[in-house]
Amino acid sequence: MMIASDATKLVELKVMQLNSVQIIGIIWWVVSCALSVAMLGGMWKNGAALSKSPAFPALCQAITVFFLAIVSFGAFMVGHSIWLANQFAGLPPVGPSFRWDCTATAISYGLATAIFLITARAWFALKRSIISRS
Repeated sequence: MMIASDATKLVELKVMQLNSVQIIGIIWWVVSCALSVAMLGGMWKNGAALSKSPAFPALCQAITVFFLAIVSFGAFMVGHSIWLANQFAGLPPVGPSFRWDCTATAISYGLATAIFLITARAWFALKRSIISRS
């Protein structure tokens, strides 16, 4: 049986965990957006010249891994946010009130991940276009 002070402490720890998940999400989103735009812009502008380099296939693989890592991280964080929502649901008496915060975080990660899936699709189309022109 959980003592009230233990339950309160556990809720506080879970709230700190939720805050960490949200801060990580903001940093992930900003950094990933900046790097994605820089890579896609650079390939758009210099793709023809880069395609003649022997390092071009390795560069394409690195960019592909980058996008797959972004999408994988986003999917993991959606799952983690849902898991955290379920953890809050079982914490009396104030825990269930934080469940929506976790659910909203999971939705936000899901939307961000979907945007990066679209960006990855743009990368694959750009890569095919560069390769077909060279």
